[in-house]
Amino acid sequence: GDRVEIAPVVEHTDLIAAAADAAGAGVVRMDHHRLLAGVACLSPYHFARAFKAATGSAPHRYLTDRRIGRARALLAEGRLPLAEIAEVCGFSSQPHFTYWFKRLVGTTPGAYRECCN
Repeated sequence: GDRVEIAPVVEHTDLIAAAADAAGAGVVRMDHHRLLAGVACLSPYHFARAFKAATGSAPHRYLTDRRIGRARALLAEGRLPLAEIAEVCGFSSQPHFTYWFKRLVGTTPGAYRECCN
């Protein structure tokens, strides 16, 4: 009979890295996972699986962690208001920023800023 050749699984590590760089650089917002999938030339489903395999985090969590890291640095500088930090870091609102910050860091952004200064 006819033999069907199955293509080997192609690793997309360079494409995933490009998507992760785009995400970390703030090129895309947290809700634009389809754009990240497009950067990696994968469907959103396959992108999410490949991204997690490559980075250890789901795309949304990776983006959130990167944004919280940036927010921590801005809070430590102490110059910008919380609402502006939320906006600069890509959160939809200050309450949304506060929710994620407290969930991941264990304290509110205001309390974190006070501890840093």
